[in-house]
Amino acid sequence: FEGTNEINRMLIIQMLMKRAMGGQLPLIPAAMKLADEILAGPSFEEPPEGVLADEARVVANAKKMFLQAAGGAVQKFREKLADEQELIGALSNVVLEIYAMESCLLRAQKAAATRGESPSQTMIDAASVFINDAAERVEREARRAIAAVHEGDMLTTQMAVLKRFAKRAPVNTIALRRKVAAAVQAQDRYPFEGR
Repeated sequence: FEGTNEINRMLIIQMLMKRAMGGQLPLIPAAMKLADEILAGPSFEEPPEGVLADEARVVANAKKMFLQAAGGAVQKFREKLADEQELIGALSNVVLEIYAMESCLLRAQKAAATRGESPSQTMIDAASVFINDAAERVEREARRAIAAVHEGDMLTTQMAVLKRFAKRAPVNTIALRRKVAAAVQAQDRYPFEGR
């Protein structure tokens, strides 16, 4: 099965684009909405509230980074996008990270809603660490994809937009990792089983 992961990474973007072009997946309307948001400039929205609200905003912005990068790639390469394996790989990495981020976020939010915030604190902390780390990987891969698509002033503009979406509050992941490790040691088992 060697090479299966690489093949699947190539197929992710092709499948998404095929479904978007067929109208099965609303990527094109989402990209158009994103373009309007970019042209409107930064909004001064209310700060998010609730468990992992900042992380939920980070996940939403990661999706915007994907739409920005993928939209530019589709505009530039159209049908020849399939030939751009490195670009497809970068976009696929972004999709995989977003999937993992959102899964982690929803699982921690569900645990907090079901059992309460305090009993779910270890899961909340682990989700915060993972989402913060994944956001850095998303930004890196989106930056790589955008740099492969644009040049000159357009590249500078696209990087400024990416920077806006990548902006997030700093998270002390060292302290959170220590808290999660202490909880694992105290329980002497994997703390998230069956949750």
